[in-house]
Amino acid sequence: MPSRNGRFQRPSGTAGGEFPIVVAGKDADVYRVFNSGDIDFVVKYKKNNTPEEVTVQPRCAVDVTLEGDLKISFAGPIPANQQLEGIYDLVGSDREVRSGRFKAFINDTNPLEVVVGKSNDFYYRILNSGDNAFDVITKSGANPTTVATLAPTLSLDVTLQRTLTISTNSTDDILVEGIYETLGAESTRNGRFKGTWLKAVPLKIVDFSQGSAPSAFYRLFNSGENDIVVVLDTGVEHTLPPDQSIDVKADKSGSETIFVYSTAVAKPIEGIYQFLGSE
Repeated sequence: MPSRNGRFQRPSGTAGGEFPIVVAGKDADVYRVFNSGDIDFVVKYKKNNTPEEVTVQPRCAVDVTLEGDLKISFAGPIPANQQLEGIYDLVGSDREVRSGRFKAFINDTNPLEVVVGKSNDFYYRILNSGDNAFDVITKSGANPTTVATLAPTLSLDVTLQRTLTISTNSTDDILVEGIYETLGAESTRNGRFKGTWLKAVPLKIVDFSQGSAPSAFYRLFNSGENDIVVVLDTGVEHTLPPDQSIDVKADKSGSETIFVYSTAVAKPIEGIYQFLGSE
């Protein structure tokens, strides 16, 4: 039987404070915390024995790698007709866990952190479920790297060792919406793409350049009516006809990225891709 999600709440009028949701947990476990209430709260955790924290807005989630306790902190008193409320769960490849989600206004100086505190490789899929494009930024070393700008309805697979941040180049507030999942979980949905991209500027669907994971395997299926060209960053190209699939490998010693593109402007492509596993 699937385990029930952990839950917490505080009613309106509650004075500010903090409380634990995980006590002396197993180090390196990853917890997903979702803000289902009306006000911001702060998730407090440790990274290399140093206290860290991340603010979670309503309708947003964050993945946190555990090191000891996990606490929730909030300002008070909670306003009338509002409450602090959240859901949390342990993320694991053999467990069915609700997808991480976010819906928030951001700008170039106010990005949204969705994965923090990590020190080991994880595979993630990010889907843009909103109406505005956003930048996917990962951090494996000291400096953040913009992996791709993700347009509405598109998804991207990445590896990361430290953080995953959603941002934008706009100085104005922009509403961004998305879904993210750890690859390999039972609930992981397929990656999808639909549109026209030419060889000069192909569509990136997989980028493992920011992690140290050795390799992963993918199956791509052409669900459209026109040929898809599948490109590995080694320069190898494969033409995939309609209603057919191909399995490819992305790895650190060879191709770290996978792209797709159309054979002509008037020939849009449509496809599905699946994460088959890693080694």
